[in-house]
Amino acid sequence: MFKSLSFTFTLDPTNEGTRATQTLDYEVSMGYFGKVLNSLVVNRVVNKNARAYLTNLKKTAELKAKPK
Repeated sequence: MFKSLSFTFTLDPTNEGTRATQTLDYEVSMGYFGKVLNSLVVNRVVNKNARAYLTNLKKTAELKAKPK
């Protein structure tokens, strides 16, 4: 489905916690059909999944060790 796909995730500490950012570059294959499909469905699904991944990654990065 993807001709190319590249994700970059960055976690930066802040005074309030962690800032999670992403860079997402992809190109859908399948010619004109892929471009139409991308504008209708793929772009929303990819971004929704990337946001969910970042949320979980941020929570994991901010976990504190359990006291003994």
